[in-house]
Amino acid sequence: MRACEVLVLLALAGSGDAREGLRVYVRQGEHWVRVLESLAAGWPPAWWEDLGGTARARIGAEAELPWFSEPWTRFGIEVQNRPFVARSSLAGCSTAELLALLADIRTEGATKVDALRVLNSRKPAEGLIPLVPSLGTSGGNRPLPLLRRAVERLGPVRRIM
Repeated sequence: MRACEVLVLLALAGSGDAREGLRVYVRQGEHWVRVLESLAAGWPPAWWEDLGGTARARIGAEAELPWFSEPWTRFGIEVQNRPFVARSSLAGCSTAELLALLADIRTEGATKVDALRVLNSRKPAEGLIPLVPSLGTSGGNRPLPLLRRAVERLGPVRRIM
């Protein structure tokens, strides 16, 4: 996935080869869903909107529906809906408590998403970094919704000399 992110940035910087390579991958590649989600998150819609026909044709072969709304709802493709379950608000939890919930393997995915939502409304928490590899969907195929935003809010890694 890191290679995809690099290619997304190269395309934004003007590389036509990177842009076309990612578009071809969406049409033919194995992990095309994650790549298309990355394109939707990082590129102007005009660069990927025409891939809707490809997405509609390929989505039926996927084991699970996508989580993110973009680009799927734009293409008329259903996304996973979680039934609303009334939970106690996590807004009163400290950042340390939210990170502990995210680290706990017993915490349900929906609660982890709620914890990420609260973290995204606060000052960025560097304690999130070591937890990132464990914060995926139940099958481990995709990161939890809101994780990318939480990590992006941390900004570039600071070097300590």
